[in-house]
This record gives sequence, structure tokens and C-alpha cells, in this order.
Amino acid sequence: MLASQKRIAEGVKLKEILFIALLLSVNFAIATEKKKYVNKIIKLEYVKKY
Repeated sequence: MLASQKRIAEGVKLKEILFIALLLSVNFAIATEKKKYVNKIIKLEYVKKY
């Protein structure tokens, strides 16, 4: 009984770690896309001014 409960707990921890890793990579991807977008806007504004 205890051995199977321990295995289930380890499985849950692993899933949580994978989920957190997934969220972090998604957030990182969004952040890089935003940065690219913002840089494009800055360049466009710069071009308009000069």
C-alpha cells in the first residue's frame, strides 16, 4: 500500500514539474514574441520620425 502511494506521489510531482516547465517555456516564447513586436513598433516609430 505505502509503496504504491509513494509511486503515485512521485508521478504527481513529475507531472507538476513538467507542467511548470511547459508554462515557463510558453511564457518565454510569448515574451520573446512581444519583444520582437515591440522592437518592430519602435523601429516603425523611429522611421516615421526621421
